[in-house]
Amino acid sequence: MEEPDRSTSGPPVKKFHFSELSSHVTTKEKVKSQSPNESKSLPRTKTIDKPVDLKKCKLYELTQYNCPVPLEARRGEKPTEILCTPFVRFFRKCAGGLTVETTEWDFMPEE
Repeated sequence: MEEPDRSTSGPPVKKFHFSELSSHVTTKEKVKSQSPNESKSLPRTKTIDKPVDLKKCKLYELTQYNCPVPLEARRGEKPTEILCTPFVRFFRKCAGGLTVETTEWDFMPEE
């Protein structure tokens, strides 16, 4: 089993290739279950992982900007120019509010 990535300040998460994204996206669903050994008056619930079909989720686009601090500003001088570069990210928003970044996944070649 691969070790979780602990290099960020967020909770540890398992790394996987973007082509595997759809198999890693699930939602939790509570279902009623009845154990044959228990009385019918005591319904129990269990939580199952339900797969999500990302292709059915609405696609959104977000443009972010990377604006590195110029060298002169790091030396305490007033920068003459700050150059920002845009980069686009894509997200899928699914039922129940689940939002998944799909930038690489949406543009991978079809098999």
